[in-house]
Amino acid sequence: MALNFLPPPSADSSCLWNQFACSKNKCIAKQWLCDGENDCEDGLDESVQICGTITCAPGLFSCPGSYACVPKRWLCDGERDCPDGSDELSPAGCAPNNTCDDSSFRCHNKACIPQRFVCDHDNDCGDGSDESVECVYRSCGSGEFRCGDGRCLLSSQWECDGYADCPDHSDELPLNLKCLAAGSLCNGSFFMCSNGRCISRGNLCDKKDDCGDGSDERNCNVNECLNRRVSGCTQDCQDLTVSYKCKCWPGFHLKDDGKTCVDVDECSTTLPCSQRCINTYGSYRCLCVDGYEPVDRNPNTCKAVSDEEPFLIMADHHEIRKLSVDGSNYTILKQGLYNIIHIDFDYKKEFIYWVDSTRPSGRKINRMRLNGSDLKVCRDVEN
Repeated sequence: MALNFLPPPSADSSCLWNQFACSKNKCIAKQWLCDGENDCEDGLDESVQICGTITCAPGLFSCPGSYACVPKRWLCDGERDCPDGSDELSPAGCAPNNTCDDSSFRCHNKACIPQRFVCDHDNDCGDGSDESVECVYRSCGSGEFRCGDGRCLLSSQWECDGYADCPDHSDELPLNLKCLAAGSLCNGSFFMCSNGRCISRGNLCDKKDDCGDGSDERNCNVNECLNRRVSGCTQDCQDLTVSYKCKCWPGFHLKDDGKTCVDVDECSTTLPCSQRCINTYGSYRCLCVDGYEPVDRNPNTCKAVSDEEPFLIMADHHEIRKLSVDGSNYTILKQGLYNIIHIDFDYKKEFIYWVDSTRPSGRKINRMRLNGSDLKVCRDVEN
């Protein structure tokens, strides 16, 4: 991919040489430019001004609708690499997923996913068919950590490291109370061994088994993050003194293999929107139904467009009242009743319904309009 762009007028020299200035207060990695993801938040890193005319190098596929380029060998492999997933659709020459190849799993909804994604605690199909009751999940090894949901972290050193690797956050505080001790014993200049022992970081990679399990001498002086083929990380990689750790961007989570990052469906997990929610690649978008609009200070919340003030209708056994939401004003709609035990309101027709339990005549379902008119007994109810 050839990138020919000019720095924006507001570029801030405080950014590093390998960073791009979105504004005076935000820098992003240059490798994120023109990748189809809005990292600057205002779209500057994906604008025509910055990206200009993008041409993908030979062997790369140009993602429609964005400036992103992906290797052609990634096309039609069951994993979404283009921001809009077009590398798995007809623009990339992919045949409809009526059949899956030998290395793929066919979901009940006819989608195809890599076979290695089956029974890994993630609903990759979208219909749950890859995580059926027939799944037999593997046991975690001695050097691994078992999450609360049964997943296995590839290294027990990831427990209590300040970063939640388990999707249920069971490897960190406040769910993992072991981290209270780990934070006080193995912080600062100490290293936590796979067996839980703490040793001085000065003893790492000194050709001596200070941990007792050899975990302080594994993969010493090797930066696996320099080569993605070595690390296998699909997104970010953190080089550690001993070994390394794959990390995901916001909106993604790490799969059981400890290397592959997949999109988080916030709409079905964190439920961020007050009304409609559309999951996008690495993020989500909130929408409001007709008659509502987003709140300026919180676009995830919708408010009514109408100027009509909302109100509450309540009953206290003997009266029915109309109450303003802030409690500043209320009106008695009906009084002199015996014992109201149920109440409901038909907003469109403006009818109030209630059950009045009277003795000795029994229970009655009554109805009247919001303005107090058209009062009638709808039905006598057997006790």
